[in-house]
Amino acid sequence: MSVDAPPDKSPARIAGMFDAIAGRYDFLNTVLSGGLDRYWRRRAIATLALTGRETLLDVCTGTADLAIGAAPDGAEVWANPSGFARGVTIGAPPDPFSKDGQNWNLPPPNPEALIESGYAAFGELLAANMRHAGALRIDHVMGLTRLFWIPEGAAPVDGAYVRYPLEALLRVLATESVRARCLVVGEDLGTVPEGLRERLAAADVLSYRVLWFERQGSAFVAPERYPPKAAACVSTHDLPTIAGWWSGASRPRPWGGPWCPRCSTWPPGRPRHAPRSGSPPGRPPPARPRSR
Repeated sequence: MSVDAPPDKSPARIAGMFDAIAGRYDFLNTVLSGGLDRYWRRRAIATLALTGRETLLDVCTGTADLAIGAAPDGAEVWANPSGFARGVTIGAPPDPFSKDGQNWNLPPPNPEALIESGYAAFGELLAANMRHAGALRIDHVMGLTRLFWIPEGAAPVDGAYVRYPLEALLRVLATESVRARCLVVGEDLGTVPEGLRERLAAADVLSYRVLWFERQGSAFVAPERYPPKAAACVSTHDLPTIAGWWSGASRPRPWGGPWCPRCSTWPPGRPRHAPRSGSPPGRPPPARPRSR
């Protein structure tokens, strides 16, 4: 009976495997990147041919989204372990929307490593995400100035804010934005430090305004009252669609029927009035999925 030899786990063998994988990844990345370049170029040419002009929408057809963090077991953390703090995660403190706070289970960028590297990793991250985009939306843009750190195994209530070098990060952001000719939108929903929106506007980072949250009492805010430097949208990836909101499908109905247009709240039982189709101007917006 033959016995298979144990696998070779020597450092040299493992290094060779990684070299082979890296070579395949680089080849695949080159092929995909070239394909994306050709796709967006063809799309821009086709738009110009049909309309005879280039609009802001055409420029922003490729819109990218930069997440607030990277998975702790993902490639970004694996490739640059010193760039992330260990033993902590980021999240949000307790607030009226989340009484227990939130833990997003993402390792925070190490601010000391950022400074020591001359913000190289941040610049590379922006360049990679802006390459095929006309606009880049930065999730939780407040992370440019502070992040809420939570010790591993602790509750959000035990966390604290850690400051980041805002001005230096804005300089890197501006440099990459100009280099890639890419607009920047800062998702500034939730708890925003005083003065940050004004500083971002001065740097031409667009504010992020969601229709559901732009209200005064029971009425929606008029478009002319939005900040001049803002990108507006009806909904987001973690909010109900406008069709779901309008039809009443975005919230549970204990009575099993459709939304009652004459009720200004969501009652715990059957509405007082007979349900009918439509949606009232005073209908409350969807609940925020998370505070920031």
